[in-house]
Amino acid sequence: MVSQQHDEENNDTFWYFAIGSMMSPISMENRGIVPIQSIAGELIDYELLFTGGMGFAEAKKSIGSSFHGVLHLVDKDTMDRLDKLEIAYTRVNGTAHMYDGRTVTATVYTKDSSSKYQENNPPHQRYLDVMIEGAKHFNVHQDHIDLLERQQCIPGQCLMSSKV
Repeated sequence: MVSQQHDEENNDTFWYFAIGSMMSPISMENRGIVPIQSIAGELIDYELLFTGGMGFAEAKKSIGSSFHGVLHLVDKDTMDRLDKLEIAYTRVNGTAHMYDGRTVTATVYTKDSSSKYQENNPPHQRYLDVMIEGAKHFNVHQDHIDLLERQQCIPGQCLMSSKV
């Protein structure tokens, strides 16, 4: 298996593993996030949860688990902007397998270990729709799309922000 890491010496670029609305190219564009490259992949040793008051997607460390999302190659300035957007989360490194066979170290946002997980807090339908749209756009595995489509959600309610 081919392995490709981001340039750790200069920290010029980062692979960002998107799991929520940032899988959607429209959501990224609305926030001024322009990746250098995007490709579907699988995050290893993490599970997907929907937590917090709004049921937002979250990656939780879970050895032996994995789930799919979109890897975006971004520059340092973009990574700094993402850090400011993802204020309720902590940025950590994980291992991701891209669908083209590469394995990379990827940045993923998670809650720190001191936070309480509200594992069964369903997302709003609009948020889930945005995730599904992004997953389809980037050709994420159909099994993951099916999982999102079966996810319990709060129907007919919009997010607080129009910038999903």
